[in-house]
Amino acid sequence: MDGKNWLSMCVAVCAASSFAAEPLPKNAGFETPGANGKGAANWSLYNNGEWSVMRGVGRNGTSAVQCADVGKGGWTTQWVELEPGKAYRVEGWIRTEDVDGSGVCFDFSWHDAYGTRIGTAATQPRVKGTAPWTKVELEAFVPPSAAKRCLLGMPVTGNAKGKAWFDDLRIVPVDLPPIGQFISGAYRNRAAEGPVTFHVALNAQKAEIASRGYHGRFAVTKVLAGKPKTAYLAAVPSADDPRELSATVEALSLPLGKSIVKFELLDGKGKKIAEKSIEFTRTEAPETKGVRIDARGIARIDGKPFFPLGMFMWKASPEKIDHYAKGPFNCLMPYAEPTKAEMDYVHSKGLKMIYTLKDCYDGLGGAKARGITDRASEEAYITRHVAEFKDHPALLAWYINDELGLDWIKQLTAHRDLFERLDPDHPTWVAHYMVEDIRSHLPGFDVIGSDPYPICQTGDPPISQVMEHTRITRKGVFGARAMWQIPQAFDWGGYRVKDKDKTRPPTYDEMRNMAWQFIAEGSNGLIFYSYSSWEKMKWRTPPEEMWKRVCRVGEEVKAKIPVFLSDEPAPAVARLTDDGCVRAWRKDGEVWLLAVNPTYRPKVVEFALEGFGQRRSVSLPSLGVWFGKIEN
Repeated sequence: MDGKNWLSMCVAVCAASSFAAEPLPKNAGFETPGANGKGAANWSLYNNGEWSVMRGVGRNGTSAVQCADVGKGGWTTQWVELEPGKAYRVEGWIRTEDVDGSGVCFDFSWHDAYGTRIGTAATQPRVKGTAPWTKVELEAFVPPSAAKRCLLGMPVTGNAKGKAWFDDLRIVPVDLPPIGQFISGAYRNRAAEGPVTFHVALNAQKAEIASRGYHGRFAVTKVLAGKPKTAYLAAVPSADDPRELSATVEALSLPLGKSIVKFELLDGKGKKIAEKSIEFTRTEAPETKGVRIDARGIARIDGKPFFPLGMFMWKASPEKIDHYAKGPFNCLMPYAEPTKAEMDYVHSKGLKMIYTLKDCYDGLGGAKARGITDRASEEAYITRHVAEFKDHPALLAWYINDELGLDWIKQLTAHRDLFERLDPDHPTWVAHYMVEDIRSHLPGFDVIGSDPYPICQTGDPPISQVMEHTRITRKGVFGARAMWQIPQAFDWGGYRVKDKDKTRPPTYDEMRNMAWQFIAEGSNGLIFYSYSSWEKMKWRTPPEEMWKRVCRVGEEVKAKIPVFLSDEPAPAVARLTDDGCVRAWRKDGEVWLLAVNPTYRPKVVEFALEGFGQRRSVSLPSLGVWFGKIEN
C-alpha cells in the first residue's frame, strides 16, 4: 500500500557470496571516528541535525549514536557482506528518554535485484518511554533471491517524540528449526469432502537434504472398517523445490470432528529428526454460510462464486460511493473504518465492503486514538466492531494487516485467530509487498494480496515484477491460499515528492497488462490501489483520466468473470516461456486461455495445454494480452 508514516534509522546490508569472517557490522560500537574526526567510520549519518555520534554516553561510557528527536526521523547506514539463503540474528542495545508512539527498534529487511524491499523483521521488544540500556534482537532468514540490500533500522510513528541512543550492534549466523510452515490446503483447515492436501516446508538447504537423505511422512487418523487408525502418507517433494513436501488424502476418510495431522522429518536411516502438528476438522456437510474460500481459491458468498473486483479508497462517503458505483467494480476497501450508515449506503449500491481493522495493534500510531493501550484493549476493540458488522450484508472480508513485518507476527496470528472465533463466516485479507516474508506470515491471514508497483518505482524494476512477485506469493502459500492481488493505479510522485518530476502514472496499456499478469499467475480477485491517491498528482494527470483508465481495465476484467468462476475442471497448462504468463479455464465445455506478454517488446509466449498437443504458442505485441478460446 502507501508508504508507512514512520521514520527510521537504518543500516543497509548488501548480500554477497559469503559471510565475512570479521565481526559485523564494522565499528559496531561507533568508537572509531569518521573523516575529520566526525561521525563514525564505516557509517553514514543522516544529516538533519538530530543524528550524531556522542562520546561517553554508550553502554560502558563509550560512544553511541544519538537521535535527539526521533519524531524527525533520519538514518545511519553501513554496507556489510552476508550470505543469501542463511538465517541471522541481529542484536543491539537501545536507551530511550520520553519516547512515545510505537517506540524504537532495529529493523532488518532485504531487497530484490531492483532494490524493492521484499522482506522485513524488527527487533523485540520495542523500546519506549524512559528506559535504560535494553537489549533487543531478532532472527531472520535472508532468502537466496535477496542479492542486494538488507536494512537494520529503528522505526517510530510520525507523531513520536523523545530521544534515543543506539549501541553495540551485532549480526551473527544462526540455525533455523528443521521444519518450517505446515498447513492444509483446506480453508481454515476444515472440509467435509474432496481431496485435502497437506503442505510442509523444510528449512534445510537443498544440498543438505540430498546429502543427509532427508524425507518425511504425514501421520493422519483414518477411519478404517469403522475404526480410527493411524495411517502414514509419504511426503512427496515438489518437482521445483525439494524443500517443499506434500501429501493428499480424501476428507471422507478422516474422522468427523477434530483430529491431529502430524508431519515427521526423517533422515536417510529412517531416524526421526523433528515433527510438527496441526489440527484439522472434518465437518458433516460442506459449509456455505457467509463468505468462504473453496478448494480452488475462489471466494463463495452463500455458496455462489464471487471474483472481488474493486479499489482502495480513503473514506466511503456517500458522494464518493455515488461516483464509484458508476464503475465496473463490485467491492471496495476504504482505509477509514466505515460507519453503519456507510455500510448501509454501500449495500444499497449493490457493492461489497472489505472492512478495515488494520490499525488495531498496540504500538501502532493510530492505536491510542482508538483507546488501544494493551492486548486486552486490542481484543475488546475488535470484538465490538466484529459484533456490530459481522452480519451486515455488505461485508465481504476483514482487512487486518497493511504491510506489518515479521516482528508483528504473534499479534497478527492472534488477530486472525480472534477474527475466526468471532466471525467464522468471513475471511481475513492482508496486504504485503514483502513477498519473501509471506510464507512466514501464513498463520496471520486467510487471503493474501501482494502489491508490486513497478511503474516509476525506485530502482526502476521492469513491469514483469508483477509476474515475478505473484509467483513468489503463490509459492509462499504453497498455491493453497486465495490471492486477491493489488494492481498499481497511481503515480509514485504523490508519495515521493522529491522525485515527482521523474515519475508518472501507469498508462492504460500498462495498467491493463499488470491486471492480467496478476490473473494469469493465479489471482482470483483484484483490488486496485488507489481511488483516493489521484488528488495528490492532479496537476499532472486529472483524476477523471485515471478513473477512465482503471474503469476501462475493470470493464475488460469484469466481462471475463463468468469464465474465471466456472466450476468445470480446468485443463492443466504449463508455460514454456519464463517471461510469459499463461492460465486456462473451461466453461460450457470450451477451453479458454489467457496469455500475457509482461515486456515492452514483441514476444512469442509458448505453453503446453492438456489435451491440445505438446507445444503451442501465441504471438503478442509489446504488453500484449490474449484471452480467447482454444480450438484443436
